[in-house]
Amino acid sequence: MPPRRNEASSTKFSLEEWRGHLGRKVSLRYKLRDDPKYPFTELVGVVQSVGHEDDGRVTIIDRNGRSHQVKVDDVVGAKLFPGAER
Repeated sequence: MPPRRNEASSTKFSLEEWRGHLGRKVSLRYKLRDDPKYPFTELVGVVQSVGHEDDGRVTIIDRNGRSHQVKVDDVVGAKLFPGAER
C-alpha cells in the first residue's frame, strides 16, 4: 500500500509564504505557456528570492547552479524537503 498523502505534502504557496521558505529546498510543478504538447514541468532547487506583488515570481536555483524564475500563479503544486526549519 502506498504511503498516505497528507495535506501538507503538495500545496500552493502565496508570495508571503514563499518568503518564509527562502533558503529551503523545494520541488515544484508549474505550467509551461508555449508548449501545448507539454503543459507542465517540474523543478527541484533552493528558493533564492521572491519578487514583489507586482512581479509575482520566485527564483529557484537548481543543482547545476542555474537560476529559474517561475510565476507564482503558474505553480500547480510545491513540496518542501525536510530540513532545518526557520
